[in-house]
Amino acid sequence: MSHINYNHLYYFWHVYKEGSVVGAAEALYLTPQTITGQIRALEERLQGKLFKRKGRGLEPSELGELVYRYADKMFTLSQEMLDIVNYRKESNLLFDVGVADALSKRLVSSVLNAAVVEGEPIHLAASNPPTKCYWSN
Repeated sequence: MSHINYNHLYYFWHVYKEGSVVGAAEALYLTPQTITGQIRALEERLQGKLFKRKGRGLEPSELGELVYRYADKMFTLSQEMLDIVNYRKESNLLFDVGVADALSKRLVSSVLNAAVVEGEPIHLAASNPPTKCYWSN
């Protein structure tokens, strides 16, 4: 099986979320004809219909529901990835941890240091007045 065209999948995902081809076309600044053509290409690739007509609207088919669940995970994760990458470009990450008196500072230190990836631009600060412990990588 060859790879899937992710642009086709992205357009399908938008139609599903918007509930209509016109809504997706407006959100993506494309024509409805472009969206329809891309979904047809995806349907050919998947060998099945993704939507069925319901009155004047569209309703996802069983295949459409299945494909949407995967597409939603993919595009949600890709957006999270972009958010993290863009955030990291803007500044170093600060992770401020409040530590309860009942916890050993040595234990907290070892747990936090184990969580930090070597060479990552992160500054860990655990504070519990009157004691302050700082770690930097």
